[in-house]
Amino acid sequence: AFRNGHVDVVDWLLKRINHCPSDEECQKTLSATFPTDRDVDDLQVKRSRCMELISQARALRKEAAERSAQELVQEIDAEKEKEKNKRKAAQRRKEKKREKKQKRRIAKEEKLKQEEEEKKVVDEDDDDDDYIKEESSPRCRRHRRRSSSDDCGHARINSNQELVA
Repeated sequence: AFRNGHVDVVDWLLKRINHCPSDEECQKTLSATFPTDRDVDDLQVKRSRCMELISQARALRKEAAERSAQELVQEIDAEKEKEKNKRKAAQRRKEKKREKKQKRRIAKEEKLKQEEEEKKVVDEDDDDDDYIKEESSPRCRRHRRRSSSDDCGHARINSNQELVA
């Protein structure tokens, strides 16, 4: 169709097919000899018009291919970004969980320290009270109970560590 200068057929074919002739083939067709029974100038104009249509179709396909490639690259970049954001969000959640656990551990340690300090204070207070109580009421060594009298019959120790009968 191109060789014979059928512009409408070439236009219709370009819409239906995916492959266009190369520039080299088009140049060979343009420079090909003309049949003797046709008008040479008219055929040359028609071939040139077919060449323009082929070039335009090739340019449109090239632009469409570039757009598709760019869209594909953008989709890939968007997927990578989405995955990257997903990983960052997971990392933030993990970090938050770690911080929360750390805070709980610190609070628990502080609570234990505070309880130990309270026990020490209570023990210190109890020791002082016991010492005063021991002075005021000596204990029986064997039974470890307080006695104000010699009801058990055992020897008692006073605050000066002296044996009292």
